[in-house]
This record gives sequence, C-alpha cells and structure tokens, in this order.
Amino acid sequence: MKIELSLLREEHRGAAVRLADDVFRTDGQTSMGIAYPEVFSPALGQSYALFEEGKLVSFMGLVPEVIRIGNARLQAYSIGAVCTHPSARGKGYASELLTRAKAHADEAGASLLLVSGDRGLYTGANCHRFGWTKHMAIEEEHIQLLQSSSSWQCRDMLPTDGFRIKRLSDARPIRYEQSLGDLAVHIYAAGEASNSKSIHKVLIAERSGEAAAFVVVAVSADGTPGDRAKAVEWAGDSTAVAALFAEAVRRYRPGKLDIFVPWHETELISTLGDIPGTAKKNAGTVHIVSPERLLRQLQPYLHSVGAAEGVSVKELPDNRCSLTIGGGVKADLQAGETVSFLFDPDGPPAARVLREKLEGVFPIPFPYTGGLNFV
Repeated sequence: MKIELSLLREEHRGAAVRLADDVFRTDGQTSMGIAYPEVFSPALGQSYALFEEGKLVSFMGLVPEVIRIGNARLQAYSIGAVCTHPSARGKGYASELLTRAKAHADEAGASLLLVSGDRGLYTGANCHRFGWTKHMAIEEEHIQLLQSSSSWQCRDMLPTDGFRIKRLSDARPIRYEQSLGDLAVHIYAAGEASNSKSIHKVLIAERSGEAAAFVVVAVSADGTPGDRAKAVEWAGDSTAVAALFAEAVRRYRPGKLDIFVPWHETELISTLGDIPGTAKKNAGTVHIVSPERLLRQLQPYLHSVGAAEGVSVKELPDNRCSLTIGGGVKADLQAGETVSFLFDPDGPPAARVLREKLEGVFPIPFPYTGGLNFV
C-alpha cells in the first residue's frame, strides 16, 4: 500500500474538511472549515495530511503563532483538528503526523508546540500539562457584586469598534499577537464555541464615550436560558471586565458563566476575589521544541524582570536538559520538569534552589490557550 505524508495541498482542502467534519461534527454544528479557518488555510499552508493510495485518511492542523511575554516574542505552533478515518485507525498515522509536525516546528524556528489535547498520543511524546488558571463560575447572584460600585456603560460591539478592541487587546503584556483582521476572523469563526453549538457575543464597557474593556463570551446558539456560557477573551480595566462578565450573565441568562483567569492577571483575580474559584491547568499541553531556543526568545522578558545573572540551558539526551544560572547553581531536569520549572507556580522539587535564586522570574506568565486562538 502506498503511503504519502505531505503538507496539505489546496486541492485536498475539501477532503480534509470533510474528514474533520465526519470525526468531530454532528448535525447543527458549524463546519470545521468555517470554525477553524487557519487550520485549513491554503495561504498559511502549514497543516499535514497522510494519504493511503491517494486518499486522505489522516490529518493534523498546524497553525503558527507569535506569543508576547512582555517585550519577548515567542515563536510557536498550535496543533488541533487531529483526525483519522475509522478505516485507517490503529496504524500509527497520527503519531507519524505528530513527529513530522514537531520537526516542522523545529525547522521553522519555533520554540513551543501547543496542543489542544492531552491524550496518550501527546503525553507519550513529551507534551505536558502546564501553567495555572483560576476557574470561577459567575452566576446571577454575583451581578450586583460586580456592577454595584461601577459606572461603566455596557453595550454590544459595533462594526466601528474594531480599532478600539485592537487597542485594548494590544495593551495586554501577555497575549497572542493578533491583527485587527485576526480578531475579526476569530470572533466570527467562534472555533471552540462551535464545539458546543455556541456562538460569540462581544460586549464593550465604556465611560464618557471611551472604551475601557471588551469581553468575548460563548453563549448558546439558540439562546436557551440556563445553558452554561464561557468567557473566551477579554482585555482592559479589570473592574470594567468584571462588570462585563456580570452584564453577560444578566443579558444571556446562562446557568453559569465560566471564566479561566491566568495566574498572572492578579488585578482581575482580586476584583473577582469574592467569587469562589479552583486552580486549573492551562488548556491542552505544551511541547518545548528547543529549550535553548525558548530561553533565547525569552531573553528580553527575563532581562526586564531582573534575571541579571542569566539562565543558560544545555540539552541532554532523552529529552532532558541542564539549567544553570550565573552563580553556578545547576539542575538536571526531565522534559516534564523543565515545563514545570518554566510555567508552573510551584515548579519541580529538583529545581527548587534555582527557583529560589530567581525569585520573581519564574514561572513565566502565559496567555490562556483556550481563548480566541484555540486550535
């Protein structure tokens, strides 16, 4: 049997979308081709397909991202829409695609590979859960708490608000880089929201005609009261964001509005402080393509937070690495421990001394991966 693995060609886009729809979609759900346009984009041309005798039987979406961590720019890829035709399962095709995607990310100069899933295919290939968010659920009883002391005017986004939400989005120090066009496409496509037959609504808070915050929320497409909703993306003044969360609950009447606030958004967490919350890992998993490259790309941020002694890394066999700081303090870490050292608030016991020497530097803040850029 002839097997071919290649970048997705334009003439096979339709077959890839049909396969993804067959695997992931049921009646009433938006096509994957509409919900995740970048995954199937012939212009980006980053995704991979595997063919049996010329028939597309397995697919892996691969989307390039630039992630801003302060004044550092991390080059990353996101993996999603991974699917295999039932007749071709059990042959290791998804693993072959993942191996090729990892090599592609390395050849492109990426330092991170973000994966929307956490099944064995990924965790067995050095993709690890990472980071920390605070999960809270806002209900009707919280509306007065979040809006009583505010004087924000809350309204629907208008077609003329594009520059306003772009300005607010760009003011976040930790974010995915998004052009005005990216924001518009992602809001319209409603990728993750479409997985649960939801749609996006965008609200803006303003005072004296000046926009101070926006939120994107995923709500039931048919407007059924009581269906759970989710805050997908937000930016701006923390009290205005909180008021918009409350406004979304008031307007759309979900049973609960779920929000996942990254640990570094301390002002928003404080504003929502009276609402119970639990710690959750960031959505999906992460693979460090190259620890040395990741540290190089992080250098502008590390210098800005006072890592004057510097951090160096040496890659070792079996996906291990050796981390050293300027004073000679060193720790040899497994792949999962490296991820934990960089992104988890507590970090691994093996690197506790390094974390103490670099207090205030690690963990690295990271945007919520389940937002508009979810793949």
